Amino acid sequence: MKNTLSLKFYIAIVSVAAIITVSFAACGNNFLCNNKAEADRALPVIENIGQVVEFGVWRGEPIKWRVLDIQDGRALVLAEDILAVRQFAELKSLENSDYKMTWEDSDIRKWLSEDFFDEAFSKNEQNAILLTKFINPDRRMFPAEGEGDTNDKIFLLRLDEINKYFPKNAVYYYNNNYYYNEDYQNDDLIAEIRMTDEDLDYITLVAERDFVYFGNRLTDLKKEMKDQYLNKRVAWRWWLMSPWEGSLNDRFYVDDEGYVYSYKNFIFKATDDVWDYGGVRPAMYLALMA
Repeated sequence: MKNTLSLKFYIAIVSVAAIITVSFAACGNNFLCNNKAEADRALPVIENIGQVVEFGVWRGEPIKWRVLDIQDGRALVLAEDILAVRQFAELKSLENSDYKMTWEDSDIRKWLSEDFFDEAFSKNEQNAILLTKFINPDRRMFPAEGEGDTNDKIFLLRLDEINKYFPKNAVYYYNNNYYYNEDYQNDDLIAEIRMTDEDLDYITLVAERDFVYFGNRLTDLKKEMKDQYLNKRVAWRWWLMSPWEGSLNDRFYVDDEGYVYSYKNFIFKATDDVWDYGGVRPAMYLALMA
């Protein structure tokens, strides 16, 4: 009898261990997957510009980051993929001409610094991400009244960084006009996202809440989005931090073909209003390991 009980106990322990192993392998976007022991999440060794490293976990997968720059004991990295779909800011009032949404007060900044930061990175990883001060982003090129200084660990790229690290897409501003390189499309800026239920639910929420989709129109949108995008990798547009000169409610973005869009130049479409949904491709500065 004693041996039988011991055997049953052993089988139970092995079964629980197997269940936990399977859970880690297929858990998707949950707390267990994104918060594995720090021993399993060694900090990356960054040596070269252009290097791709793994750092953090999002939706059950390691996050890949491309190294854009290395200097002064730190590395600027950009997520290889778009990690989520979010509005830059919730729609407050289209009829309120005085409404201005700054990066400082934006919903996307809050989401990056709280939800994403807490869920994607262990404490050890969080400590390796450096706090960066932004002096009124793009004030020199695109002055925008009310765009305040911020301190951020996670942020979006700005136009000056696009110009520096993706010069084929350089956007210049002189004498009240925008100027672009003739060959302004850049495959290096194309980014993809694997659309999940969370992303599609968010898109339909925005459509219902901010763009008055309801009834059959909302039902058809949900079906169309799921048929086209659910669990598929698709190229998508992604936000930049920079505002257009004339309005804080217009932000620059990179589209799904690698174009940087501006507001004034007739060659390009208008920038997205901050309440439209776009992709989030985070950037950060990482401390280099000694």
